[in-house]
This record gives sequence, structure tokens and C-alpha cells, in this order.
Amino acid sequence: MGSNNGCAVYRVRNPSSAYFDALKVITIDPEEEFSRCEILHEMELFQDLNHPNIVKCHNIMDSNGEDIQVLLEFMNGGSLADRHITREGHLSNIASQILSGIAYITTSNHPIF
Repeated sequence: MGSNNGCAVYRVRNPSSAYFDALKVITIDPEEEFSRCEILHEMELFQDLNHPNIVKCHNIMDSNGEDIQVLLEFMNGGSLADRHITREGHLSNIASQILSGIAYITTSNHPIF
């Protein structure tokens, strides 16, 4: 589906259902143990979030090698970065959804912030 900055994202079929998920593979320099621990900690916190405007994290797999694999809810439609949104109502709706997700994280005593 895409890749950048040491990450690649693949669309994968969940074998226990008929649905697709997104598999994010984060490549880490083996000598950067601090980065590995920090990423794993953040992904574990992310896995506990449950809100309709936040992508669900289904599983985290650490190969203890060069990558961390994160199984995420597949969101059809691509990235907002790839879209040129011109309608004010559509932009307002997207901004409202983003702010709703941020409000959930900051007011629900999640240790992310």
C-alpha cells in the first residue's frame, strides 16, 4: 500500500474473517534499542484505545530482530495527505472527527499524552 521513513504498510486478509487488515512493518536499526522500546511502548498504549475515530490496533509482533509488525484496522480510501479537500463542509466534518479522537485520548486518562 505504501512505505516511507523505515515503514511499509501492506493490505492483508485476516484468516479468521473475510476482512482485510493493514500490516505496518516498522524497520528498526538493531543498534537502536531505545527506539525499539519506545515504539513498542507507544504501540501497546495505542492498542488499548477504543474510539470510532481512531484506527484500531489488533496486534503487535516484535521479531526481536530488525522489525516490529503492527496489525491495524484497514481503512479504505488512503491517506488524508493524498487528498485535496475543497468543500468546506467536508473539511469541517473531517476536522470534527480528528478533534473527537484527540479529545477521547486527552480526556480519558490515557497515558499517551
